[in-house]
Amino acid sequence: MNKILTVGIPVYNVEEEYLRACLDSVIKEKSQQLEIIIVDDASTNNSADICRKYAEKDARIIFIGLETNRGVSFARNTIIDNASGKWMCFLDADDLLCEGFYETVKKNDNLNADVIYYNYMTVKGADVPVIKNAYVRPVPIRAHAVKNLCVCHLCSVPSSTGNMTLVAGVATKIFRLNYIKKNNLRFLEDLRKAEDRLFVVTALSRGGKVYFSEQYLYLYRIHSCSASRRFNKDILKTTDKYLEYSEEIINRTFEGNKSLKMLYLENRVTTALLDNFELNIFHRNNSLQRAQRKRDFQALIEKEPYKTAVGSVKLENYMIREKRILLWAARNRNFFILNMLYKYNIILRFISAGMNRCEKYALQINRIIKRVVKVK
Repeated sequence: MNKILTVGIPVYNVEEEYLRACLDSVIKEKSQQLEIIIVDDASTNNSADICRKYAEKDARIIFIGLETNRGVSFARNTIIDNASGKWMCFLDADDLLCEGFYETVKKNDNLNADVIYYNYMTVKGADVPVIKNAYVRPVPIRAHAVKNLCVCHLCSVPSSTGNMTLVAGVATKIFRLNYIKKNNLRFLEDLRKAEDRLFVVTALSRGGKVYFSEQYLYLYRIHSCSASRRFNKDILKTTDKYLEYSEEIINRTFEGNKSLKMLYLENRVTTALLDNFELNIFHRNNSLQRAQRKRDFQALIEKEPYKTAVGSVKLENYMIREKRILLWAARNRNFFILNMLYKYNIILRFISAGMNRCEKYALQINRIIKRVVKVK
């Protein structure tokens, strides 16, 4: 008999404390209609042993250990292939589900929905709040708004509704398994970053019914050991491939819309550029000599579409001042400044705070001038 919910957890070299907390947050839901699929992607620490022991104690857990490292996309596709729940969600192995997650999904089972967004909260390190919030019935998102949401996710533009931010990541939502199977939705296995964003964009573009709920059901943990912050010498290959797939979607689904392409350059391409800075060229674990890192930086800045993006974007459009500062330095090909800003992040925060104060003073002066002119 099919289960109500499948929780899929891809695992790779997770800190023991975080992994145990993640699994405990799931198994505390006692229903036998809950299925938990863990895929260990050939971890080299004790992650696989921990997961295997949990599976031995809880019959609802299906443990799959891969012999070679295949990446998170392969792990998630393996979860899809083995899932039997009516609904499924993906949980990162260092994050947590809030209490009552399963019961909420069960209450929403009768909705005419294919994808449901849930609210989330970020937590730092081991500091985990206890969230017991009341049930909030999901609200449908209209078709035209779903299309706009698809654009926002594709271009890395923040999107919100009510008091809730609608993030592009796969973790903060549930999917009807039949919808995934019917549309042959898969994670791209040659991508190891932002693969979940393209999965969600593709899911939204297939015309399914999309809902959202402001109920907090997911805790996203921020910590220094997160996979998203690790040194990655191959990040350029990943971002190039991601941008290639994204441009295909823009041309196929949105017929190469020029305004969308500009939005894409301003946000997605510049984000990919800064990912290369943060995770490779200026990462503290990059062992290359300064001269080689500078050559890598210069080559990246001259490479398309990064060159066009850096040269054409309007820096004043960026609300995040840190991004504005970093892109200004990139536009001016200033390796020295970028190296300092990434090495000593406090300098970046200090400059950003100074810009914030100056802009506030400028606004105040502008208001005073307008009042004086109006009086005259």
